[in-house]
Amino acid sequence: MIPFLLHIAQKEPHWDILRGGSQVAGTQGLSAIDSLISLLPTPGLSFARLPSKSWGGSRATQAVTGILKAVSDKQPLVRSASLQALAQIGLEETVDRAQIIRTMLQRLADREGEEAVVRESALEGLATLEGKVGPQRAEVVRALVAVLGDRNPRLAGKSQKILSEPYKVSPSC
Repeated sequence: MIPFLLHIAQKEPHWDILRGGSQVAGTQGLSAIDSLISLLPTPGLSFARLPSKSWGGSRATQAVTGILKAVSDKQPLVRSASLQALAQIGLEETVDRAQIIRTMLQRLADREGEEAVVRESALEGLATLEGKVGPQRAEVVRALVAVLGDRNPRLAGKSQKILSEPYKVSPSC
């Protein structure tokens, strides 16, 4: 089934069929990861709309380069889902987590140029990776504290919750 879906995703010019094929392939778990990785450069591919858990697992670490490129996609939902996928992959021990965290911090800090849905995915990704941020912890905490004053009350509230729960930091830091 996966080779057939891969063929459809590569040859089909209609975005809805491309998306559907990639989503069905994503439900196949680790057996589909190599195929999905090969699709990452495909224009219009909504791989990032796959459940982010599809990207978990050590074999998915090979997808980081392609997903990092998708974080710059022109569609905010693709950028958002790419950050969600990176958060899941970032839980793996074999991945360069520093690069993933830097990307999330950059998207979170872009108050003027980035949509709220993307910034929220960056916040959630940082919460997911809380126990894995290592030497970047102080930088992450500073970024989360900066969001407390955000003009978007949803983001500010989410940041406060993340600081008080997984990071267990007083916002007055």
